Amino acid sequence: MSKIYLGKISKTYAKQFEENFYAGGKESSSWYGGVKAGDYVFPIYNTSVSKLWRVKEFSNTPNAINSEGSVRFEVVKEYKEPVSIASTFARYKHFELDLNILNKLSKSTAKEKIGFYEITCSKNCPSADQIDFNDLRSIYIALENPYQSISYKEGDIRILIDSKESLKIKDIQIYEVSKWKTYDLLLKLYEQKNKPDQRYSLKELLDFAVTDQAIKKEKFLNAAIDEIGKNGFFTLTSPIGLYDNLLVGRKRTASGKKGEDESEDEILIEDEAELTKEEFDEYKEFVDLLKFSPNLILYGPQEQAKLILHKK
Repeated sequence: MSKIYLGKISKTYAKQFEENFYAGGKESSSWYGGVKAGDYVFPIYNTSVSKLWRVKEFSNTPNAINSEGSVRFEVVKEYKEPVSIASTFARYKHFELDLNILNKLSKSTAKEKIGFYEITCSKNCPSADQIDFNDLRSIYIALENPYQSISYKEGDIRILIDSKESLKIKDIQIYEVSKWKTYDLLLKLYEQKNKPDQRYSLKELLDFAVTDQAIKKEKFLNAAIDEIGKNGFFTLTSPIGLYDNLLVGRKRTASGKKGEDESEDEILIEDEAELTKEEFDEYKEFVDLLKFSPNLILYGPQEQAKLILHKK
């Protein structure tokens, strides 16, 4: 059975998107992430998806980007309106909401040397060419019994809050077979990003946002707290907003200073001086759309080409 992948195509090498190939080198290259002939790929270009590819063949023929070859695609489908990665693609109800993959695709993957990531789908997911991106899940931050009724749909996600007074995360759930159950994928992500003594309430996170002058996060949390107080729930349109403003806990400051107990992936802000102009332009697309911290370094297939050039 064919698998489905996401792959990020750099604007620096727009020819790859226009001519439907990816210059990752030999078929065994790690940059391909395991894609095989017949697999489907949604290429991310300019922060959205406007094509569906299917892997046609691997070629050892040198090209202007990589002397060791490329993978070639056939275009299965083109979308009249580009599908936004942040607000639409990531909310398709039959895709697992893997925010780690979206995060990787919006910053450095140079160490991993992977340009494509497999998407995990539900058992009921149609074939890639039949996917309807109007069929989206809703995402809520909500009390167990909201004051206003909600018509939950299969695949919806809920960040369950214990009460409107304490505003602490009690569980992260998915709506399946007409009932809520723990959504391990996001709950484990939340627990990984936040130590037990640092799983702050929404009010505590708001206080930190004010102290840290994180204006967008402050607005997000103010809106969430206000809506929970009035209606018992808050509806999100962007899974990335959920990740950035809530699941990662307190965001680090722009000083770039890392404490002794902080891991690399907790430091979301890099030194802008380390970016080339091309890298800066590339990551800025995602910053504007996803509202991430202002200095993420993006890498894509162009990094593979740079490595080759550096060897010469």
